[in-house]
Amino acid sequence: KEKIVPPLSAHEIAYRKLEALLARELVEQKLYRAFTAEVSDILREYIEDLFALKAPERTTEEFLVEVSPALPGDARKKDILKQFLVHCDLVKFAALEPSIEDVERTFATCKDFIEATKAREEVKAEAGEAASADSAAAFSRGRSRLARKRSRWNERSEENG
Repeated sequence: KEKIVPPLSAHEIAYRKLEALLARELVEQKLYRAFTAEVSDILREYIEDLFALKAPERTTEEFLVEVSPALPGDARKKDILKQFLVHCDLVKFAALEPSIEDVERTFATCKDFIEATKAREEVKAEAGEAASADSAAAFSRGRSRLARKRSRWNERSEENG
C-alpha cells in the first residue's frame, strides 16, 4: 500500500529554500547583495503561494496593492512587508551595498513574516508538520550561524585594524 505524502505548505517550501540558500554560504563569501536579493525572491514567492497570487513581474508597489486585501486589518504586517521589499529593491536595483547587520535583519524579517502568516495555511498532516518543525529548527540554526560569523568577522576586522 502506497503512503500518500501531502504536498508541502507554502511556509515549508520557503523554509527549504532558505535552508538551501544558507547552505550556499553567500554570506560567508560576503556576497550580501546576492543573498539579500534571493531572500527577497523567496519571500515574494512564499506570499504568492500563500495567497494564490501570480505577481512575479510586478513592481513592489503593484505587489503590495495586490497582497493588501490578503492581509486585512493587519497594518503592522503590511508595513513590515513594505519596508522589507523597499530595502531589498534598493539592494537589487539601486546598488545599495548591505552590511552584515542589514543581511541579518533581512533574513530575520523574512523568517518572522513567514512565522506570522503561516497560520493562514490549512492544517497539514502530522508528517507535514514534523517536516515544518525540522525546517524551522534548521532555519533558526542558520540564523545563529550568521550571528557567529558576524562576530568572527568583527574580531578579524579589529585585529587587522
